[in-house]
Amino acid sequence: KTPLLAIAALVVIGLAWLTVSHEKSSTTIAQSDTLLAVGLKEKLNDLTRIELSRGEQKVTLQQSDNGWNIKEKYNYLADIGKVRNLTVSLASSTLKEKKTKQKERYEKLGLDEESATRVVLYTDDEAPISDVYIGNQMSQLDGTYIYREGEDQTWLVSGKFAADIKLQFLVNLARIIF
Repeated sequence: KTPLLAIAALVVIGLAWLTVSHEKSSTTIAQSDTLLAVGLKEKLNDLTRIELSRGEQKVTLQQSDNGWNIKEKYNYLADIGKVRNLTVSLASSTLKEKKTKQKERYEKLGLDEESATRVVLYTDDEAPISDVYIGNQMSQLDGTYIYREGEDQTWLVSGKFAADIKLQFLVNLARIIF
């Protein structure tokens, strides 16, 4: 009877170990130097268009000789500081930790269709150089939840992004005040 109990105990311990090791492998910590948008840092000065969207709202920023203009706001000049902050933050952000692949959990991370802000960056090429959805910011960490277009994997990435698509946030007020 005692050997049978010992074997049963070993089986239970083995199953517990397998369960714990499986849970650890599903939350993968990425190397801190893995960039969110590989190659973006080298092409920041070549950006020509930025598209921001959330749900039915969309804002298009076009590069011009005067800076960044908001297409939907009669080409008013965008706030260059906010544009620079967004693009530099995306270019320097690193992958910290894998999160869920399950779309039904996206809402909790602010990555559902109504909550996430999609940010698409273009150079002169028609193909985007970066295409990400930005969700909630982590309050206790310097991080934000994202996923890249064409992928189901969500990530916690370094940095916090100001990707608000409200026009009053983007417009350079100094240009429109008379």
